[in-house]
Amino acid sequence: MLGQHDNALCDLNKCLIIEPNDTSALKIRGEVFHHLRRYDNALGDLNTASEIEQDNELALKTKVDVFLNLQRYDDALKHLREFLEISPNNIWALSKSGHVYLMTKQNDEAMKYVNTALGMDPNYAPALRVRGNLYYTLNLYKSALHDLNISLMIEPDDAWALKAKGIIFFNLQQYNNSLDCFNQSLNIEPNDALSLKLKGNIYLKYKQ
Repeated sequence: MLGQHDNALCDLNKCLIIEPNDTSALKIRGEVFHHLRRYDNALGDLNTASEIEQDNELALKTKVDVFLNLQRYDDALKHLREFLEISPNNIWALSKSGHVYLMTKQNDEAMKYVNTALGMDPNYAPALRVRGNLYYTLNLYKSALHDLNISLMIEPDDAWALKAKGIIFFNLQQYNNSLDCFNQSLNIEPNDALSLKLKGNIYLKYKQ
C-alpha cells in the first residue's frame, strides 16, 4: 500500500507542476497525504484547493478527518458547521458532528446529531456506530450492543465498532466474547494499542 501511495504522489506532483491550480489534483494529493499521516502537507493542499474553489465539499470532508486525527476538535467542528451551511441535510456531516461531540464528551449534542442522521437513514452505519459508543458511555450496554451489531451487519470490517463491542463485553466480564471481538478488530488494525492491552488483560484473567 505504501508503494501505491508513493506512485500516486509521483504522478500527482507531476500533474501539479503542469497545472498548479488543479483543485481535483490538490484534493486527491491531500487525501494521499492524509492516508500517509502527513497531516501538515494534507492541510496545505486542501486549504489551497478551498481557496481556489470555495464551498468544496470533498476538501472540507478530508480536512475534518485530518483535524480529528490531530485531535483538533474545535477546528473539526468549525469545518463541519461550514459543511452543513452548504449541505444542511448531509447525513455524513450530521453523523460526523455527532462523533466529534462524543469525543468532546458533549453527549446531548452528540445524541441530537446522530438521531437526526438516523432519522434520515436508520441503517446509516457510521451514525449507528457513534450512537452505540454514546450508549456505552452512558452505561446503556444493551442499547449500545444493539446499534453496534446493526452497524456491523452493514459494515462487517469496521474495526472501531468491533473494538467498542470488545470493550463492552470486557466490562460485562464476558471475556470470550470480548476476546473474539478484539481478535477481529486486530485483524483489521493490528497495531491498536487499546485492543492489544485489553486482550492481554483477558489472558491474564484466564490464568487467575
